[in-house]
Order: sequence, then C-alpha cells, then structure tokens
Amino acid sequence: MTVDEIALRVRQGELGTPPAELVATSVFWLHHGTRLAGGNTTYRNQYLLVRCGSSFGACAFEATGMTLGNGTFDEIVRRCRERDVPLVVYAQSGSAVAREFLGAGVTALSAEPFPFSQFSADPTVLHRYRAAKRA
Repeated sequence: MTVDEIALRVRQGELGTPPAELVATSVFWLHHGTRLAGGNTTYRNQYLLVRCGSSFGACAFEATGMTLGNGTFDEIVRRCRERDVPLVVYAQSGSAVAREFLGAGVTALSAEPFPFSQFSADPTVLHRYRAAKRA
C-alpha cells in the first residue's frame, strides 16, 4: 500500500468520514526553522493542524519524545487513556522508552535512531510501531 492509495481511500470515506463532509472547528498553521551550530543549512518546517468535529477536543493526540524528559508524558498518556484518545508518539533518543507504552496508552510510535534527520539532509531510517488492535 502506498501513501497515495491511503489518501485516496481516506477521500472516498473508506477509512472514516469523508473529509468533504467534515467541518473544521479549528485550524492552526505552525512554522519553525532549525539551523544547527556550525551548519549552513536552515530547515524550514511547516505544519497545518486541523481539528474537525462539532465539539472542542481531540480525536487523536501526537506527542514527541521530548515529553519523556520534560515531565509531561505521564500526564499526556493518562489523559489519553481517560478519554480513549489515540496517542501517537514521534521519538528519537526516547523511542525505546516510548515503545514500552505501546498498547498501554500509546497507539503508535515513529522511532528514528541516530543520526537523526535534523543533523543532515541524508536519508534516515524510521521505524514504525503500532499497538495491537483491541478486541
């Protein structure tokens, strides 16, 4: 399966409500740039986050591995468990820890081992994990 095939299935409503039928209740555009010390390359990342639905709240939540070190990860996992909200984690150095939460609060994990993509524009390995589907 390719990304294009999945995108087509999403648009056709095979993987949930067709996007054309959803109402965007909030839209956020984020821009952030990174230049590493001594480097001459600036990475410009742009994100578009769209919340859909008739009520305020998340239908899924994404967290980075940085939440493991700043003390917020446990609270994020707890709140997602309470609300039965899927939690997807993108982690680099914390990926081994985050992987232990698969099926116990974390729904999916994208794990990137060193050297991380922000250190160069070279291809990098990305491991993807999913929790087993609930019965």
